[in-house]
Amino acid sequence: MEGMRMEVTKFFLSIEKEEKWLNDMSSEGCRFVGKHGFSYKFEPCEKGTYRYCIDQRGFLKNSEEFVGFLDELNMKLVHKQWGFYYFEADGSCSTEKIYTDIKSKSSFYLRCILWLACIGILNISIINHANGPYFLNISIPIVANTVVLCLVLSAILKYVWNILLLHLRK
Repeated sequence: MEGMRMEVTKFFLSIEKEEKWLNDMSSEGCRFVGKHGFSYKFEPCEKGTYRYCIDQRGFLKNSEEFVGFLDELNMKLVHKQWGFYYFEADGSCSTEKIYTDIKSKSSFYLRCILWLACIGILNISIINHANGPYFLNISIPIVANTVVLCLVLSAILKYVWNILLLHLRK
């Protein structure tokens, strides 16, 4: 891969899994440089040179203060898409704990729940209005969107559980 850019298409419902995948890609020598839709762009780098973290801030919020705060912690904004902020730090920096108190961690999980709820509502709308194409008399959009809806609901339950654990541990 030396000297070549690489593009990988992937879809995530969990920010933690997406973050882990980006960090795994860095440990394999791939630096995240941007994203378009569900396509991630990478360029070669030394293995483990960079660490990544993602935050969900909402579409209409101005997060310049937050970005500036993380910039002071040597975490640079690499990409912003659909209210998600992708930050990069050098490999020696720990990006796993950008939230230092229960309130900020809970707010992060609540933002994730709201984002997933929007996806769930969209899928319910598609299921209600879906027709063919059919395979063995089964509507493909109904099946596919039902599977996505189940994944969204399980991710929402996971985030609710994480919030409960945060408050039980304090």
